[in-house]
Amino acid sequence: MGTGQAQAVPGRALRKDAQLNRVALLRAAAEVFALAGLEAPLEEVARRAGVGIGTLYRHFPTRDALVEAAYRHGVEQLEIGFRRRAGAGAGHRRFMGDRVADCLGVRAVEGQ
Repeated sequence: MGTGQAQAVPGRALRKDAQLNRVALLRAAAEVFALAGLEAPLEEVARRAGVGIGTLYRHFPTRDALVEAAYRHGVEQLEIGFRRRAGAGAGHRRFMGDRVADCLGVRAVEGQ
């Protein structure tokens, strides 16, 4: 199941606004964890996502659940980008390097 297809109750899809909140939380978590590490305050993740801390905990009851979901979301985004760029030619290698760096929360130094 993709991170955008989360279910609050097994067998029942999330409402559209809840899906959007979940994706916003995953993106914010990736940013915050990349900048401040995995022990960064979850309040900062919620703030960057534009939701309250209760919404964060409704989607991700533990820090570990959020970390795992953010990682999986990053890998899924990498796969989506790869599929879109498959066969794109010379720029493909750079694109993939950039996506791996994004996924790992690092930035490549220009010229390396």
